[in-house]
Amino acid sequence: ACFGTSLLPRLAGLTEAYNKAQRAGTTNAFDADDSAQIMRLAICTLQRKWFEAAKSKSPVRIIAEKTPEEALTLDTLGRVFPAMRVIHIIRDGRDGVVSGWHHNLREDAAAFKSRFPTLASYTRYFVEHRWLP
Repeated sequence: ACFGTSLLPRLAGLTEAYNKAQRAGTTNAFDADDSAQIMRLAICTLQRKWFEAAKSKSPVRIIAEKTPEEALTLDTLGRVFPAMRVIHIIRDGRDGVVSGWHHNLREDAAAFKSRFPTLASYTRYFVEHRWLP
């Protein structure tokens, strides 16, 4: 699951729901900075678990995210991590099609093939519905 499209909206919903449910006024409510801090803590906690699982002795200096869906949430991620830097790389569309084809076959081949029986049918969908220059 992507942080920007899965985790962060859920956390934002929780802080909003809490604010609506509590009755003590604004002193007992989360503001935008509080919400960003909660989101940052959640992401950093998960990333720390990844680093611990990797058991690398080298210090981590850069974290890269390559999930295309995160491009849709850069504004939110920018509020959570104001010092973040974004490097936009445009992937060759042909490579994206082949990668997506094989990824989806690994996930659930039967369901995927029922929707896209051939690589050509998936290619058409990819061209019409994905980000291609």
